[in-house]
Amino acid sequence: MGNDKKCKDCGHKTCQCDRKKCNDCGHKTCQCESKAKQKVVVKVNAPAGAAGATGPSGATGATGPSGATGATGPSGATGATGPSGATGATGPSGATGATGATGATGPAGATGATGPAGATGATGPSGATGATGATGATGTPGAGAIIAYASGTPVALSSVLGGLLDTGALIGFGSSFDGVTIGGGTITLSPGIGGVLDFAFVVPRAGTVSSISAFFSTTVAAIIGTPVTVRAELYTAPAASNTFSPSGAFVLLSPALGPIINLLDVSTGTAATALPVARGDKLLMVFSIDTAVSVLTSLVGFASAGIVID
Repeated sequence: MGNDKKCKDCGHKTCQCDRKKCNDCGHKTCQCESKAKQKVVVKVNAPAGAAGATGPSGATGATGPSGATGATGPSGATGATGPSGATGATGPSGATGATGATGATGPAGATGATGPAGATGATGPSGATGATGATGATGTPGAGAIIAYASGTPVALSSVLGGLLDTGALIGFGSSFDGVTIGGGTITLSPGIGGVLDFAFVVPRAGTVSSISAFFSTTVAAIIGTPVTVRAELYTAPAASNTFSPSGAFVLLSPALGPIINLLDVSTGTAATALPVARGDKLLMVFSIDTAVSVLTSLVGFASAGIVID
């Protein structure tokens, strides 16, 4: 083996063992039984015979001391990553950690949709009566009461001698009375045949006659000497009197009638008045001819009127 042969005991090329030991038993003095029997060696110069059969292996000697650790070799290349193993079962939940500090308040969210109205709650007790409020402004006056008149049948109106012997007609509510003398200025109701009948009504409350309207329609055709105007006027009497006087609340109808009068010629008019009346006063509607004529002039027709009392 040349110069590479080392000591089997210490591993050095030059043996550094204190004393060389037996390679088989490890003792400094060989205690191998087989070697003791082989101490006598007989050399025979005979030709070598055939090799004998290999004897049985001797018992394994005791393990010698470990040699010094050799230097670490270089790391091998990293092997390929093996496939991932199956996911293990989820472990038990850990204990709940301590509550962290409250975070800062976030910005307000958008207002949600209005929920359905809740049921109406029970009515609470009535509160104390409040103080009386200030009196409101006076309202607009209401419309006045309307009193209507109609002759029912045609009435006759006449004028003669400049109005001294004029006769007119009293108009009621669907009835009338004509031939009443009005030239003397007053009209007095009287009972009996030929007397003046009552067509007046009583005022139930104080007020003001604010307007008067009238209508006359001829029912007899005629020719008269001059055109004439029909007058409708309220006559009044106190509560305890049957004598009526002109009130000054009147209306003159237009157009004037004549000199040729046809059947159903019409004349109308409306006038504003301001006649105060007291409760209990009596009012009488009188139609007459307003034009003063010297020759007897007559008109025959339907008469209607109306007044407003505020």
